[in-house]
Amino acid sequence: MSSVVLITGAATGIGNLTARALAAAGHTVYASMRDVRGRNAARAEELRALGRREGHDLRVVELDVQSEASAEAAVATVLDEAGRLDTVVHNAGHLYVGYVEAFTPAPPRSSYRRSSARTSPPSPPRTRWPRSPRTRSDSSASRPPS
Repeated sequence: MSSVVLITGAATGIGNLTARALAAAGHTVYASMRDVRGRNAARAEELRALGRREGHDLRVVELDVQSEASAEAAVATVLDEAGRLDTVVHNAGHLYVGYVEAFTPAPPRSSYRRSSARTSPPSPPRTRWPRSPRTRSDSSASRPPS
């Protein structure tokens, strides 16, 4: 059975390759990224074109995991178009710039949990889940803080 998958951070790298692979495997894939009409417009169109050319259900959706409104809008788009959301692949990177000694674990942990929660499936009454959606966190830029 094919799944409906939302992938964060799909403009490049692991997220982009995951979107391509899952779409090729027959899943409905929502490849999300920031600024799909600006700096990522070419990347977004490349994924859309691949989907059209190969006959894959590969869609692009605007999503900034640091913005609750953006995450809610992206999840609402998936639910409105596909009727369900089976899996979220949380791949968006978290970048902190500075000397590692200057950071305590709290800010990265808080940022990671906030952005993960924003892309987690909404609770009723927005939708009724036929089964519990799966969430997977992968990123070349970070991992869940301990």
